[in-house]
Amino acid sequence: MAGALPNAKHNLPKIRDEDRESRFGQVFGVSGPVVIAENMTGSAMYELVRVGHDELVG
Repeated sequence: MAGALPNAKHNLPKIRDEDRESRFGQVFGVSGPVVIAENMTGSAMYELVRVGHDELVG
């Protein structure tokens, strides 16, 4: 994970802050901290993401 923190976005956009949900990827499954998704542009492995309208951390 070397170099991940300098590249991380400090202010992740929230769904309620955006008028179009099409900017966000689709989640197919969540198992504990593991999120299976597609179209998550800009996300990398071992990176913190928010999932769903409740913005659960995964």
